[in-house]
Parts: sequence; structure tokens; C-alpha cells
Amino acid sequence: IQSPEQKYVDIIQQAPKKLRIAFNTQSPIGTKVSKDAIQAVEHTAKLLESLGHIVVEDRPQINGLELAKDFITTWFSQFSYMQTQIKLMSDTTDDDFELDSVALAAFGAKTSATEYIHTLNNWGSYSTQMNLFFEQYDLYLTPSTASVAPKNGEIVTPAWQKPILKALLKVGKAHYLAQGKLVDKMVQDNLSWVPFTQLANVTGLPAMSVPLYWNKNGLPLGSQFIAPFGREDQLLQLAAQLEQAQPWMPQYQNIKI
Repeated sequence: IQSPEQKYVDIIQQAPKKLRIAFNTQSPIGTKVSKDAIQAVEHTAKLLESLGHIVVEDRPQINGLELAKDFITTWFSQFSYMQTQIKLMSDTTDDDFELDSVALAAFGAKTSATEYIHTLNNWGSYSTQMNLFFEQYDLYLTPSTASVAPKNGEIVTPAWQKPILKALLKVGKAHYLAQGKLVDKMVQDNLSWVPFTQLANVTGLPAMSVPLYWNKNGLPLGSQFIAPFGREDQLLQLAAQLEQAQPWMPQYQNIKI
């Protein structure tokens, strides 16, 4: 990947070329996507077409649930290491952490080195599949989130998990929940709010979220654009074009809390 030929501050002043953009509103992990999130992307697609871009409904050939499980495995493993380091540097025990944190660390601690390396290897295959996808398209558009931002305290550990987690943690067997079919439900429960962002996180592709849609309650929903490796310039140019076509800063004054 080469460095940009111009400074981004100059690139952003230039209009983007006519882009071919794929869009998708289906959750890659099979969870529900709100009507608001779907309408947000459909609105963005129409705006893009009005600006002269080509918009096609399509999605990369990637198993979203498998990618999410690979993401979760790596996340849990790294969190377990981080929690151990915190304990070493401070006078803390599991009692000083929330139930979710203790459970995540327990899952991660049971990941073997072989499993961890296998997961990272899968990350590389997802990057290869996205490279193939971007042979057809310049950008990939999805909802940023599956719904509007949740209220404080709305996202909690599913009720069915709490008593099981507490019981298994006492006997050092919490990692059993991360085995078999239960892991699929855990992934879907924990990522149902944000099923679209793992793709860019795992592949390292540049991505942006732009607030182009407000629902009837005055809350914004983002549209996520993912670009090929090294094409931050396309994202910045498009963001500038979209903001000029539909300024969003004044809208924040109208957000209803």
C-alpha cells in the first residue's frame, strides 16, 4: 500500500470520482435490523444516486456468524490478558470487576494458542475475500448499527445468562458456555446491536460512519462505508460530498433526549 500522493486536507477538497457502491441491510449474524436502520441506508443509497454514483445491492461472500465468532474469540482472549495485567498492577480481584468482565476473561483464558492462531489466520481469509469483492466495487455500504443508540443501561447481560454464569464461575467452568451451539447464541446476543462493524475491525479496512438519517423521534442513524486498503481518500472525499449535499451538524441541535 502506497502513501497518498497528496495531503488529505487537499484531497478532501476534491470531488470523488463516480463510485460503484454495493449496499446491504441484512445482519451478517442473522439478527434483527430495525426499520430505522434499513431506511437510513435506503435513504443514503438514493442520495448517492442523486450525486451520480452507481449503487447496487450486494454483499461479500463471507460467513458473518463465523467471522463474528472469530472476532469474539480474539476479543475474549485479549481481554483476559488485559484483566490479568490490571490485577498485577493494582490491588484488585474478580470482585472488583463486573460479571460480564469476569465471564469474558474466563472464556478468553481457556483459548489455546492453537485456537488463537487459527482465528487470526481466518482473519486473513476474510481480508482476501474483501479484496475480491472490491474488484467489483469501490465501497461497501451497510447500517452502522442495527438500531438507534440504546438508552443508558439498556444493554445488559441477557437474563438467561446471569445465573448460569455465576454458577459456572464459582466452579471454574464458565468457559463451557463458549462451546457448542451456545456460542452462536452468545455471539448473536452480544453483537445484535452492532453486527456490521466487525467486518472492518477484523480485516483492518478503513471505514467511516456518516449521520445522514434521523428517525421520527429525532435520533440519528449512521451509514457505514467500508473502503479497500489504503483508500481513506475515497472515504474523505465522499464524506465531504455527502455533508455538502446534506449538512448534518445543524441537525444535532434537534436531537431529542
